[in-house]
Amino acid sequence: MIENAGGYYLSQFKKVIDDRVSLVYCDFPMNWTKRAERKETLEYCSELQSFLLRNLWEEAILIAVHPVSHSAV
Repeated sequence: MIENAGGYYLSQFKKVIDDRVSLVYCDFPMNWTKRAERKETLEYCSELQSFLLRNLWEEAILIAVHPVSHSAV
């Protein structure tokens, strides 16, 4: 988790707001090329976003999903 990072936010009133944000990142062991695994991950992210919006005092919550590759050293 990276706390108090600088960022900009476009409010629902179309105003750009200089904001402090927390970045939370995690890694899922999955095969992004398999449709069922990708669907499950995206559904989880959608449910997580809904939960956070209900339980935090935030106007918006962005969740980004991107495949990454790991290499053994």
